[in-house]
Amino acid sequence: MPVKQYWKAIVVVLVVLGGLVWLVVDSMQERAAMTQAATATITRVEFDPDEESSSLDETDIDYVFAANGQQVTASTSLPGDRVKDYPVGRKVAICYQPGEPATSRINTGSAPCGA
Repeated sequence: MPVKQYWKAIVVVLVVLGGLVWLVVDSMQERAAMTQAATATITRVEFDPDEESSSLDETDIDYVFAANGQQVTASTSLPGDRVKDYPVGRKVAICYQPGEPATSRINTGSAPCGA
């Protein structure tokens, strides 16, 4: 079968793949920019189940920490039901961007910030 018949489908697939690559690269760059470490205190934790698939369940977590002499409030979502792992008041290690501290994440692994 000639490729001419499938050119629209090929273009759509290439656009979708290009978008996925862009999302992955952007996420990796944002994570790499989080070079500063701090200790945060959990202020709110809430389980957010997905009605269609338990594999998409998340736990939303709010926390506060000090950065650049200011108190910063931030939030993140982690996969699954993590409510018992992150109770309100718990101290957690986080990584954040020095120029934009609200862009942060809970450091759930042993990798250093910026890795």
